[in-house]
Amino acid sequence: VEMSSGDELMELSFAEGVENLEIRLGDGDYNVDSFFLYGAENVSIIGTGNTRLVSTYGTETIISMYDCDNILLYGLIMGHDLEPSMSCSTGVVELLSSKDIKIIGCDIYGCGLHGINASESRFVVENSIIRDCSMHGAMLYSSRGIFTNCTFSGNCYQYTSNPVFDLWGESCSVNLNSCVIQDNLGESKYKLADGAEFEESDTIETGNSWQ
Repeated sequence: VEMSSGDELMELSFAEGVENLEIRLGDGDYNVDSFFLYGAENVSIIGTGNTRLVSTYGTETIISMYDCDNILLYGLIMGHDLEPSMSCSTGVVELLSSKDIKIIGCDIYGCGLHGINASESRFVVENSIIRDCSMHGAMLYSSRGIFTNCTFSGNCYQYTSNPVFDLWGESCSVNLNSCVIQDNLGESKYKLADGAEFEESDTIETGNSWQ
């Protein structure tokens, strides 16, 4: 299915039983306000690398998933089109009780509180950027996230006492592979609670507040 506007995409929001669907989006802006996938399975949303899922409201996520399985987000720029001085009250990508979520070749940007907010979910992020989010780059509760060839930049600018990664809850973990962490304004790279784990390999850090 090819879609040319945010309105077309939003017609799927909150629909039950969306499955086995590949959605292709073109260049330019798709205005969405809390696009919500509920119980979706085997769904791909594929952009061109110049496809922007955006909202001018700081109270709405860009995309949320609940109880979803095998979802691909590819080639998307996702964020809130607000000035950094303005405040968001939500994140950009939200995962709730979902598994096998893949985010590939995406640019996730502020001023959302969190680039990725995951609860009891499993996901991988590859070749993507998470930047300019006001509170955290990623906040996970009882979730597992694997980041490969990703960049975290300019995060925690409004809440500088926060870490880039806030991890808590049983079986919560983040693994970084060949990532770049640069110019973040938080006081620390990560915070762990309730047995959460953080692992990294071949990661480059430069220009962060804690260095």
